Amino acid sequence: MSIENNLGLITFNYIFNYTILKNMENSKNHLIPIVKVGIGIVLLQVFKWIAVSIPITAGYGYYIQLAVSLFICFLLISFIIGYQKNLRQIFPSYPELAVILKNLTSLIVVIIAYNAILPLVVQYMRDLIWVLRLASIILGFYFLIKSGVTVYKSIDKLTNLLFGAFSKTSEIIKTKCPNCENSVDDKTKFCNNCGHKF
Repeated sequence: MSIENNLGLITFNYIFNYTILKNMENSKNHLIPIVKVGIGIVLLQVFKWIAVSIPITAGYGYYIQLAVSLFICFLLISFIIGYQKNLRQIFPSYPELAVILKNLTSLIVVIIAYNAILPLVVQYMRDLIWVLRLASIILGFYFLIKSGVTVYKSIDKLTNLLFGAFSKTSEIIKTKCPNCENSVDDKTKFCNNCGHKF
């Protein structure tokens, strides 16, 4: 599996994040880390394609790919650490979502790291390939099982969150701002037009 195939997994993960966050009032602020990571990954891929195609780096193509892959892993790990707090603030009724997304992103990191390091192990430490494969399988299953158990234990909260979100969209009550007559949701604290506090 190549790095480009792993980008499909990364894209799926962040599209999943986007679909959860798109109906939220402040989703624009919460999407910024996702956009930053996405742009970082695209820029790293462009750098890799340019660097590998330069004749001077002809013998170092694998090392460039390894460096880019490991940097993508670093970006994803820093995203996990930074974004987990935001998810707990966004979904206070379902804090398990942060754990689930952290584990799924960690699984993607394991897959990318395995595919990046495997050729190096094959070339220099052929006898230890089984250790890399075993460690990757154990880590991969750990993150996958941890996500599955978290979903299983909190399925009632997840169901309430999903069906509650669908029912809330039909129950939005609009009022008018006394200052500027702008139509605002009943539960907002400030007018999004003039900033008047309710």
